[in-house]
Amino acid sequence: MTSYAEVIQPNSSYLIVGDVGTGKSALAYYLLETFSQEYNLLPMVVGFPREKQTLLPPNFIVLDEPSECARTENTITLIDEADLQLPIEDTKARQYVVNLLSLPRHRKQIFLLAFHFPRLVMGRYLPFFSAFLLKRPPYLIEFASKSKNDVLYKMMEKAEEGFAKLPGEDVVRYTYVVAPRIRWQGMLQNPLCSFWGQELSEVWAGTEIERKTIS
Repeated sequence: MTSYAEVIQPNSSYLIVGDVGTGKSALAYYLLETFSQEYNLLPMVVGFPREKQTLLPPNFIVLDEPSECARTENTITLIDEADLQLPIEDTKARQYVVNLLSLPRHRKQIFLLAFHFPRLVMGRYLPFFSAFLLKRPPYLIEFASKSKNDVLYKMMEKAEEGFAKLPGEDVVRYTYVVAPRIRWQGMLQNPLCSFWGQELSEVWAGTEIERKTIS
């Protein structure tokens, strides 16, 4: 039986995608807590509202923007709401995004990027991810990807088939994982981190993130 311990490895980045309310953040914080301990990495969260930082454990570091990830090593970093925090569709910022996603390969780091709209993760960025963690895909998945023929769309389609077989209350408890590195794909149940709560699940509600201009 494959587990997250086989999927999540240092020197890697992981893409988490899914519809609103399907448990992307819950999964991300479970992975952040579990594998910071497993690999002795410093847990970091990018763009987390400073006024809500007390919702996180004391050893969690909050960064203001993704570019600060370049200053650290031996870390596991979550960029939640990455749709807002990374200028991934901006052609001027393409090299910036490539450089950012290349960081874990050259140092002991893990990146967790949580997106609502996976269509923002264009094909050029997919090779940087070691595995794809799919919560239930966005409603009308044909609008969630650039093309019905692309790799990400096909992964989401397969995931949706799996989620359609689950009872409604189980949807947030499972993740469809595609892990090319270990040649495996299928459903994994995801527990909650020790500090999870309703307030943390709503931390981004009403929060505005200032998009930085990349020169």
